Amino acid sequence: MAKRLSNLEKHAVQNMLTCGEDIDSIVKNLKHFTKKTVESYIRSYETSRRKIEENNRAKKEEEEEETPAVVGGSATKDLMLTRTQGGKKGVAIMTQAAAQMSDETKKRTAKRSRTSKGAIYHIKEKKVD
Repeated sequence: MAKRLSNLEKHAVQNMLTCGEDIDSIVKNLKHFTKKTVESYIRSYETSRRKIEENNRAKKEEEEEETPAVVGGSATKDLMLTRTQGGKKGVAIMTQAAAQMSDETKKRTAKRSRTSKGAIYHIKEKKVD
């Protein structure tokens, strides 16, 4: 009697489980294995499948909980268009509200940085009387 199931036999067991066969018929089809071996594999398979489903469910819940950042009292996703009328993705179109928001933030952060001071040199023209 073999002690371990090969990958091919594991997939066969998984397929038989999805088809609704009971453990006795699976053992009967896999002639080389005992009922105990097949039951232990089914237990490990079901626990790993449950963990995967829980992780997927948790990821979906995290994605649903993510909310857009709020800027100036309105959501940023409301300020930019990210789809065309035809439904194509991959574009970003600024709305009027987004333009106003951008102008306001530029006014607030109009200070020059230390590195940009004096970066542009203006030639002073002499006044001719």
